[in-house]
Amino acid sequence: MPNSQSPIPNAQSPMPNAQSPLPNKNLHYLILIIVIILGSILRFGNLDFKPLWMDEVITTIFSLGKNYQDLPLDTIFPLTKIIDIFTYQPGISCSQIAENIASQSTHPPLFFCAMYVWLGWLQSVDVDWIWKVRSLPALFGVAGIFVIYWLNRIAFSPQAGLAAAACMAVSPFAVYLSQEARHYTLPMLLVSLALLGLIQIQKDIFQSRKIQMWVWFFWTIINSFSLYVHYFAFLL
Repeated sequence: MPNSQSPIPNAQSPMPNAQSPLPNKNLHYLILIIVIILGSILRFGNLDFKPLWMDEVITTIFSLGKNYQDLPLDTIFPLTKIIDIFTYQPGISCSQIAENIASQSTHPPLFFCAMYVWLGWLQSVDVDWIWKVRSLPALFGVAGIFVIYWLNRIAFSPQAGLAAAACMAVSPFAVYLSQEARHYTLPMLLVSLALLGLIQIQKDIFQSRKIQMWVWFFWTIINSFSLYVHYFAFLL
């Protein structure tokens, strides 16, 4: 008598992972591009709409190689003096910026040095200087979308990578931090890159694959940079 029972599907069918072929590769990367564009619009749109608050002003001053002694305190001064304070001056070294920060602040110097270089590149660009000082953190925020995609793609699956990138792109907290002239989006980017390297190292060890020395080198360099951006990076 023929068996009327239908075959039971294999309960141990493989789940999609980073090595699984994409069912529609073009659509997958099109969605990723759309997500990154959306995240860029949210971060760069109305970037200079809000006035700077005190921490952003301090970040800008230190990034320009200046310190609190360059600020006129307890005195009346013309508004044109403000323009002089926030004017980019070429020839300032990263060591000078680091000395200012070491004596008058508590933060590592790498972000401030990067900001100084960035402002030098934008010196000839005719945009508001508030947009200039906020554009670098916004750029780091956009880069973080792609890195969080690749991190979750390696750790889980391409679909998980898209979901993580979409969450990062529209996250109110991530957008808020990206629109501040502060150093928070750079540690977020570096932490994601460090986790990406760590997961790749772990996969190589657990799958008994040949150790890729460049991945170890990449992971070491990223963690070293992180310590010069934010002290909490040592927790990695």
